[in-house]
Order: sequence, then structure tokens, then C-alpha cells
Amino acid sequence: MEWFQKDITKRQLIKGGEIWEFKTDVLSTCGTGRKADFWITATYLSLNTTLAKIIYIDLEVELTQCKNPESGKNEDPYVSCYANYFEAYAYFGPNTFSKYSVQNKMKSTEILDIYSPLYNITNNTAVGAKLTKSNQTFFFYRNNSQGVVLAMRSPGACGRIFRIKMYYYYCEEEFINGIKFEKASSPAVGTEAVVKGNCAGNTILPNNGTRLYGNCTYNGTWNVHDNVTCECVKNYELDRGIGICLPLLVSNKNPNFTHIAYGVNITWTALSIANDESILSLYYVRCFICISNASVCNISCTNEIYSPRQENLIETWVTVFNLTAGARYVFMVYVKYHLNGKISEGQWKYVETNTVVVRSETTTLSKPTTQNSSITAKPTGQTDKPTKDGFSLIMYIIIGAAAALLLILAILIIICMRRRYRNNVQYSTAFKTVLLLIKRVLDVTNIGFL
Repeated sequence: MEWFQKDITKRQLIKGGEIWEFKTDVLSTCGTGRKADFWITATYLSLNTTLAKIIYIDLEVELTQCKNPESGKNEDPYVSCYANYFEAYAYFGPNTFSKYSVQNKMKSTEILDIYSPLYNITNNTAVGAKLTKSNQTFFFYRNNSQGVVLAMRSPGACGRIFRIKMYYYYCEEEFINGIKFEKASSPAVGTEAVVKGNCAGNTILPNNGTRLYGNCTYNGTWNVHDNVTCECVKNYELDRGIGICLPLLVSNKNPNFTHIAYGVNITWTALSIANDESILSLYYVRCFICISNASVCNISCTNEIYSPRQENLIETWVTVFNLTAGARYVFMVYVKYHLNGKISEGQWKYVETNTVVVRSETTTLSKPTTQNSSITAKPTGQTDKPTKDGFSLIMYIIIGAAAALLLILAILIIICMRRRYRNNVQYSTAFKTVLLLIKRVLDVTNIGFL
């Protein structure tokens, strides 16, 4: 209704009754007598930039009975109106609205020379009839006109218009089965327009002579047969949900995991996108709880903690804490790339772990293990005790260190002995005994006594 309120021209060609007026956002009029003829026009609407071929108008309208101008005490206050309908008209042409608007000096015949009839808005307005609002829809062809001006006429009717909506349908640009279809105008109700498409990116035309045609329906939707398709190039696959060919994952190995108390460490081989190596792969990890005694794992985890983080990981590992011991989980690692914004999360490429049963203690066992894994399990029965060769090596180190200390001590004693000898100092029996003991130790270790 704002469309009419912005710039309206009202014309009361012949007096009698109430002309078109806005009352609390409702357009109303009530003509009396056969000569009442009231018009109202809207603003000019340009159609140059639209794809419209057929234009629809929805109306919410109510036609009522007319007041009896001669009613007395014993007379019915309402009578049947001279007309029980409104008339919709339109002007088609260039934007010279001021010239073609309803002017005060124009006669009804002159107006009808400019405006073309579109539709009669009718209702039962007989005396005693149940009067209710009604929704009515009609359409008209654009016929390549530059623009349109809508007009309403009341030829002696009484009623109100609550809503006027003008619109048209067209088919959006869309990718279907690897084929790109451009925007197209919708045809008339009950028909379809045939539109030619072209193979989209990362696709090739099949060799079976398929013709790439689709149908644009009257209500703005595409109708394309499943066997009308373009083939994806190598390392790409068709995603029918969005109609384009998406690159495959280069690696699809299941991630490895190791247990920690009430959690799990997850590692995976770096994932990349085929023919898209220049793009840095980011990862997003999701946790799912498995239903007890079943293979279905589709319940999203809650309260779990991720380190270093859950989303936008550049690392190829993550640790998940705060899980329930004894519960069964599956973890999915999604690879994020530039097309993720165009598709739903459920269509992202991912790899997933085998079922993980969380433990209350830490273990170094890895499930599953692969040749590329840096974590290996110890053979059964292997212990952490040192071997015989290791013990011998330690003993040799200790003996060598002791011999070095004794050698230093012996050198010091010999120097002292020579000085005392020169001074004719006599040694005690105890001192001689110590010297003899040092010599024997040095002989045992195969170190010469100087």
C-alpha cells in the first residue's frame, strides 16, 4: 500500500459519495449512484532492469454494501451498490507519468484511451449477503514495455483495499549436475521455458551427445533431468547438493589415536585437496558419542575440551579431554578449504577414527597403528631392566674414573717423596705401607708407576 501512498493522483469525475482515501493504511471509497466514477493511480514503476515477462498482483479486498441516502426510520440503512466491483487498469509505456496521470480536466473516455483494463475485483454485495475479506490474484503480460502505472477505478462501488502486492517470477542462476544455467524469465502459468546451459568449471561435456537444456518453470524453479549432466574432470566428484564438481581428498587414511586418562590424543596424515595444493589446509575436529551396544555414532559430544583448539587447526594433531571413561566415541577430522562457505557442513570432506573406548588411565598403545606412525607398541614380555652389555659399560666407566684419581694422587706423593729425600728426611713405616698399596693398585689397572 505504500506504493500508492507515495505519490497518488485522485480524480472524482462526477460528484457523489466518498472518493478514494487512506484511512489507517487502508484504501477505501464508497460511491453512490450510477454516475459515481472514482480513480486513483500509483507511481510509475520502471521495468527496464527486470527479467519480468509476466507480472502478478495480489489483492486483499473487501466490497461492502452502500449506505441508503433515503433511509428513514422504517427504511433499510443499506442498499445494493450501483456496482459490486472495482476495476484494475494499467498504463504501459515510457516514464512520462505526469502526462499520463489522471488529470482533473480529463474525461473518463480519455482516461480509458491511456489505461488498459486488467481485472475486475468482484464480490457478492447483495443485501443480506455475508461480507468478508477476500484474497485475489491476477496477472498481465509485460509485452516489452519500459514501465507500468497501476490504477484503480470504482464505478459506483463501496469497499476497501487492504493490501496490493506486485511481483514476478524468474529462475536464479544455478548449478545443476555440473551445468551452469543463467538467470531466465519465468513463463506463463502451466508452462516451462527451455533454457540452454553450459558445463561449469572442472567439468567436460560427455561423449554420449547429451544436450544441456533445462526448463525454467512459471514459479521460478528449475526442472532438469538427472541424465542431463556434465562429467567431472580427474580428481573431482559431482556434489549433487550444490550442482558442481568438488575436488577429492588426496589422503583418506583413518587418524591414529592414543589413550590418555579420560581423553585421547588424535593424529592424522596431512590432508590436502587435489589440484589445490597452494591453499593451506585447515582442520576442524568433531566428537560423536556412540549409542550403547550399537554401531551408530551420531550424538554430538558436550563439555569436551580441545587442545590446542577445535577449529582452524594448522597442526595434524589434537588432544581431547574431559571425556567419560568407558564411553565409546568417534572423532571426525574435516579439511576446510575455499568451497566450504558454499556448502553445508555435512558435505565437507573428512576422515574419521575407529571407535575409541575412553579409559581412566594413560596408555602408550595406539589404535590403529600404521607404517607411518611414530608410535610403536613394545613386544610382549619386554622389560625396562638394563642388559648385561649395559652393566659392563657402566663398570668400566667407574673403574676408569677411580684409576684417574689414584694416578693424580700418586704423582703428588712421588713429588713429595723426592723433595723429602733430597732433604734426607726418613719415612715412617706407615707411610711406606701406603706407598706400596698405591703401587699395587696401579699395577692392577695396568698403569705404570713412574
